[in-house]
Amino acid sequence: MGEVVEIAESFMPNIKIEQLKHLLHSAVSAAYAEPKLIKKSNGENRKGNEQTIAFRVGIHLHELLKCTEYSHLNLDCEYNKHGDDPKRSKEKDIIRPDLIIHSRGNDCKNILVVEFAGWWKESEKIKEDHKKLKELTNPNPNGSYRYKLGVLVVIGENGPTYTYYPRPDSTS
Repeated sequence: MGEVVEIAESFMPNIKIEQLKHLLHSAVSAAYAEPKLIKKSNGENRKGNEQTIAFRVGIHLHELLKCTEYSHLNLDCEYNKHGDDPKRSKEKDIIRPDLIIHSRGNDCKNILVVEFAGWWKESEKIKEDHKKLKELTNPNPNGSYRYKLGVLVVIGENGPTYTYYPRPDSTS
């Protein structure tokens, strides 16, 4: 029975991936539209509020998910659990994704993992986010987490940019 579950959970049609992307884009756009979240009162760009932006995107995403097949899943911010243990990288470091859609307590429904980075973030830290997303979305049956879609959202001064995992060129 375990093999059937693994085969079933590894399959996610492109239409559902596109739906998740659309939901995330809509939530990010809604957060960008909030007064004083990205811009200061004087119109200058605000720096250093990555967690606030992730939280606000999460609120908008939660509302959007209510009308989808994902409404029964959990949307969590900074969730670092893998069952009852901490999520860990291959190097055994504890990892805390910014936002995830999943079923708490198991890996059967690891749907979406999102990392946010501001334009002010050091390139080395952004490389760490890329590495984390690559690991979290590894489709290999021996991979621990196997999220169906990972997204790095870089909060830009003039709008967000998105990088998706697993990358189309990395899956077979």
